Amino acid sequence: MSDTPNKLCTVKECSKPLACRGMCQSHYMAFRRAGGKKVNLGGVCAVEGCKDAYFAKGHCKIHFLRMLRHGNTERIYEDHSMADSSEYGIWLNIKQRCSNPKSPSYENYGGRGITMDRIWQTSFSAFYDYMGPRPSHKYSVERMDNNGNYEPGNVKWGTYSEQGHNQRLRNTNTSGYKGVSYRKDIQKWAAAIAYEGKQYHLGLYDTAKEAALAYNEAAMRYYKDSKYLNIIEDD
Repeated sequence: MSDTPNKLCTVKECSKPLACRGMCQSHYMAFRRAGGKKVNLGGVCAVEGCKDAYFAKGHCKIHFLRMLRHGNTERIYEDHSMADSSEYGIWLNIKQRCSNPKSPSYENYGGRGITMDRIWQTSFSAFYDYMGPRPSHKYSVERMDNNGNYEPGNVKWGTYSEQGHNQRLRNTNTSGYKGVSYRKDIQKWAAAIAYEGKQYHLGLYDTAKEAALAYNEAAMRYYKDSKYLNIIEDD
């Protein structure tokens, strides 16, 4: 029968009962979180000035979770008194969709390489100073280049209608144009545009190109900005 010392954790200065692979339960779990490496096992956090116990990946629990959520161990305390504002909620949602794989929207944002400005990630105040107050509940943050990042120069407050017309074409789109769909029942191409929460029917056409031209005319009339237009190549 083994002596009692052989049944204790082998990590230096630990006297807890042995659980697995020569370690107690807490040290073994830390070993698992570290990917099977005995790095800093039983030590303290690697962040300068922090004396808290090691948890995973060289950090204590607090700094490890910050690294997971924000990509760094820093925390900026801001007294902006806007935690209940819609602007703050929008900022949080952008952070989640760009950096949290568990977010329902991550696949369409962070999953395809879209990021949030590094300073904005840790500072709501910096984000708010650039964006300013939300004009109304009809507005949210719009990226002018739909494939670009949430960063200065590429974002503004835009209405939901504007954002809808600035999105990529859906996988179900068969025309190749925004605002154009095929009516099988009458074998015509229908053109429609949304503006200020209302849907406007623009007519029926023999070709998708004709319907796209009608959409472009309406888009310039309503939105007065060429970025919402369909790109139509010459025959």
